[in-house]
Amino acid sequence: MAHPPSHEETAAREAQEERARREAQEERARQEAAEERARREAEERARRGAEERARREAEERARAEASHIQASRIDPNAEVNRAVDGDEYMRTKLGIAARDGEIEAVRRLLAAPGIDVNKANKGGETPLYLASYMGRTEVVKVLVAAPGIDVNKADKDGRTPLYWASHNRHTEVVKVLVAAPGIDVNKACNDGETPLWVASAWGRTEVVKVLVAAPGIDVNKADKTDGKTPLAVAKNEEIKAVLRAAGARQ
Repeated sequence: MAHPPSHEETAAREAQEERARREAQEERARQEAAEERARREAEERARRGAEERARREAEERARAEASHIQASRIDPNAEVNRAVDGDEYMRTKLGIAARDGEIEAVRRLLAAPGIDVNKANKGGETPLYLASYMGRTEVVKVLVAAPGIDVNKADKDGRTPLYWASHNRHTEVVKVLVAAPGIDVNKACNDGETPLWVASAWGRTEVVKVLVAAPGIDVNKADKTDGKTPLAVAKNEEIKAVLRAAGARQ
C-alpha cells in the first residue's frame, strides 16, 4: 500500500514545479524580447532603406538637373573639348591635366565656356577616370563638384573611376568618390567585378574598409566569370574578417 508523500517530498515537488513555471516564464520573456528586438531591427532597416532610397532619388534628381544644365552649356566644337594634337589616345586638355594632377589647370579648364567635363578619350576614359586611376585626390575633389559630372561613366571595358581607384589602392580617392552625389558603389565592369570585388581580390585592405561602410554597398555581388563573391576571392584574412563583419557570404 502506497504511503502518502512526506512533507519533504511534497515541498520538493512543489519547488520543482515552481522552478519549471519560472523557467517557462523566463523562456517566454526571452522569446518575446527576441521578437521585439527583431521587430525593431526590421523597422530600423526599413526606415534606413527608405531614407537611403530617398537620398539616392534626391541625388539622382540633382545630378540629372546639373547634367541638363551642363549639357546646355557644352559646345562640342569648342577648342577646349578637342583632342590635343598628336595625342594617340585623343585626350583633351582637361583629361591630360587631370591625369597629371595639374590642379590649377583643371580649375581654369572647368571655367572655360563650353567645357564638357565628361568628354572621354578613345578608350572611354574621362578626366575623372584618369585622375582617379592616377590617385590625384585634389583633382578628383574638384571634378566631382563640377556641374554635370558623371561619376559613374565607365571606359570601354565597363571600369569606372571608383573601380580603378579601388584597384590601385588610392584610398583617399575612394573616400571622395563614395561620398559623391549619384555614385553607384556596386557598378561592375563587363566581367561583373565591382570595386569591392577587385579591392578584395587584390588585397586592398584599407580600401575594402572604406567600401563596406559605403551606403548601399552589396558585399555579396559576384562576378560573371566564376560567380565568386568578394569573400570568395579575398586576398588575406583581414579582408575576410572585414567582409564577414559586413554580412558577406562565401
